[in-house]
Amino acid sequence: MEIRVEQRDGVTIVRLDGERATLQNAWEFRNALSEIVENGENRVLVDLSPVNFADSSFLGVLIHFFKILVRRDGELKVAGLNSNLKILFEMANLTRLFDIYDTVEDALKESIQTSK
Repeated sequence: MEIRVEQRDGVTIVRLDGERATLQNAWEFRNALSEIVENGENRVLVDLSPVNFADSSFLGVLIHFFKILVRRDGELKVAGLNSNLKILFEMANLTRLFDIYDTVEDALKESIQTSK
């Protein structure tokens, strides 16, 4: 899985390029988020649009960094969940934890409006 990081409108966007988000790539994802946090970024958006499957280790990384960022008055939002991931997030009650957007653009629009 390739992980790309970009900045847009004051938000760090983490784009995952792979269909499966599992233990095999959770450490790479964790390292990318660690670097973002260490650099002082506190507005993070994870784009999961290409991902069809995520396991508990990968979700654990998302939750871990959500908690870190919230403690720093930051945020970690999620975009691009397909129907499988929407069901998974609902079953795991993650829809109550994360702000979830259909697209990166929708999340950025909301982020810009709330930062004014």
